[in-house]
Amino acid sequence: MKKVFFLLFTISLFLKTMEAQDTLYIHQNGNLVKFATAKIDSITFKTNATTDIDGNIYHWIVVGTQTWMVENLRTTKYRNGDPIPDESANLHFGQLSVGAFCNDGIYGNLYNWYAVADSRKIAPVGWHVATHDEWDILRTYLGDNFGLQLKSQTGWIQDGNGTNSSGLNVLPGGFRTGEASIGNLTQSADFWTSTEYSTTEAWSRKFYYYSNGSTRVTDLKGFGFSVRCVKD
Repeated sequence: MKKVFFLLFTISLFLKTMEAQDTLYIHQNGNLVKFATAKIDSITFKTNATTDIDGNIYHWIVVGTQTWMVENLRTTKYRNGDPIPDESANLHFGQLSVGAFCNDGIYGNLYNWYAVADSRKIAPVGWHVATHDEWDILRTYLGDNFGLQLKSQTGWIQDGNGTNSSGLNVLPGGFRTGEASIGNLTQSADFWTSTEYSTTEAWSRKFYYYSNGSTRVTDLKGFGFSVRCVKD
């Protein structure tokens, strides 16, 4: 009897081992689902991330009806491969009238509005620089304490950090005007929108260490600000 039992146990173990080798197990919504490997042609793993033409990786999240990048843009090239001039050392950065960027070394590049509006596009394929209206839609969806919800949990001076409950992790990258250095680093986050206001100005969105809200203003197109992208 013991021999028969041992034989049945051995056969059962063999069959289970064979089944394990021919079966793919996946946890789906808390359940263990089995797939026969013979019926699987390929497996594709998807992540909430995209890349630009330089190979920089950007993560993204869905907020309401919008899909936003979590990081500031860092590309040094337009979508077609043309370089965006690096004018970090230019003491007259704010007076340029063609697309350019400078690197703050920490929070991503600061672009003037001419780079934002260039027909060659600075956003990766399938993405675009957020418009003035898209920032307003985000503000309406998140409601009170908009800035507090967007600001990162570290990096802001004088306890000006946010909760980042939105997941957008806005960093205090400051801005670049006509000065040699970056202004308001660790104090403010200044973002261009792709929306023009006049021949000399465009709409921007600003967050400050001392405020739980945000400010929408117009600025001279030559200034250097951070850029966030929204999925098409």
